[in-house]
Amino acid sequence: MIDDIVDHVFKLFSKSLLPELELNRARYVEELKLLQIYCKSGNILDIGSGLGIVPLCLAKMNYNVTAVDKWEHVAVTLQGKESPKDVIDRLKRNGVKCYKINVLKQSLPFKANIFDCVALLAIIEHFNRSPKYMLSEANRVIKRGGILILSTPNHANLFNRFKFFFGRSVHPPIEYWWGDRKNFEGHYREYTLKEVCWMLEKSRFKILETRITSSMQKQNKMIYVLENLLPAKYRYWMEIVAKKK
Repeated sequence: MIDDIVDHVFKLFSKSLLPELELNRARYVEELKLLQIYCKSGNILDIGSGLGIVPLCLAKMNYNVTAVDKWEHVAVTLQGKESPKDVIDRLKRNGVKCYKINVLKQSLPFKANIFDCVALLAIIEHFNRSPKYMLSEANRVIKRGGILILSTPNHANLFNRFKFFFGRSVHPPIEYWWGDRKNFEGHYREYTLKEVCWMLEKSRFKILETRITSSMQKQNKMIYVLENLLPAKYRYWMEIVAKKK
């Protein structure tokens, strides 16, 4: 069922964007399954919605969905195929409420204790500063006992270990960093599982479940096979479920 919903949402986008969307299909499906397990119904806040795949799918699954983002960075991903306004308009047409704010600098424009779940999916690695303030705001707006679901790359993954072993940087290519910093949309800082759990506990969340899965994009087949043969700590993608204390 979730695969069908993802297919339906992909069709809302320009065909020229489909290859980019397909790269992350497996991640979208896994995150939606996790949200469905821990949040059966109710109000969901998606922070850092980007192109809006997850909130669009959640709206199709009959959740009451709110999306928050700056939506400036998506212009780089869209490469002129659509505009950030197109992204926001599509979300609104499909029943998603949208708020354009910088969550690293601005308070969330919501009362306390109103969301059943907050999703932070593939976003904290793109923050150019500590997520401390944003996590405190997420805690404020979640209902008592509500759920936070966070996903992000595992900095200690096997591919990074190989790169460092052979003297290569684990950061984005220097040419990318050297270029237009205004439009830089790479990873400023990745985290280990222990670091993410520590930040969530400091932000008054209780960890319920952690998962470390293989590389969702499967672009490097050798690394993907090795990830599945080795312990989870070497895998690429982390998903953490926490509850507000």
